Amino acid sequence: MKSLIKISALLTWWMISVNATETQSYGFLNVVNLIPSSMTCEINLAGKNLVPDGLKSGAETGWFMVPSGAQPITFNHSEYKKIRSNISIVEGASNLIVIYLQSSDRLQSDSNPIPPNIRFLSIPAYESKGFALKAVSMLPETNRFQFAREPIELEFQKVTEIPKWTGGGFQIQYNGKLIGEVKRGRERASYLLCISTDHQGKYLTTIVNADPQTLPPWMQK
Repeated sequence: MKSLIKISALLTWWMISVNATETQSYGFLNVVNLIPSSMTCEINLAGKNLVPDGLKSGAETGWFMVPSGAQPITFNHSEYKKIRSNISIVEGASNLIVIYLQSSDRLQSDSNPIPPNIRFLSIPAYESKGFALKAVSMLPETNRFQFAREPIELEFQKVTEIPKWTGGGFQIQYNGKLIGEVKRGRERASYLLCISTDHQGKYLTTIVNADPQTLPPWMQK
């Protein structure tokens, strides 16, 4: 019910802000900030600021509707270079937009490493009949993590199914270091566990709802 209320409210905002109509087609987005930082990330979609005070590190916007078609998007963070791009919104499709940092092997003129760049990855939502968990790592190459006591190998940007999860809580370790935790007490749903780094020793984990979304009843044809 909360998702439906939020979708309906944000739909009204979109229809006013981009001159959309009830007869238009829509897709769904949930934007997740995986930049480990004390600063927020400003997200501008189709000329409108999604979160007035910026999206906090590890936070998500929650699911909202966007008119289908190509939409310009900008990510602005005070510690990193702003990026501009376009995303394609497919009618009826639900996608998570994960914002993260990508390192560079190049050096600056003073021989210091070039700061990481902001990047984003679009990940499709997925259906499940009960509890379901998938994980994605934004760490370079393939890395081994421990979820509870189970070793899990995650390849860069590859969404991997975590079998036999029944909604329980567990700790996440990397190189013998505790980097995050999934808390118990969640509703039955599909979830995505995201792992990222600032490439300077900080790590960030967050778990978000990954259920496909549907139009409110009053908009269904």
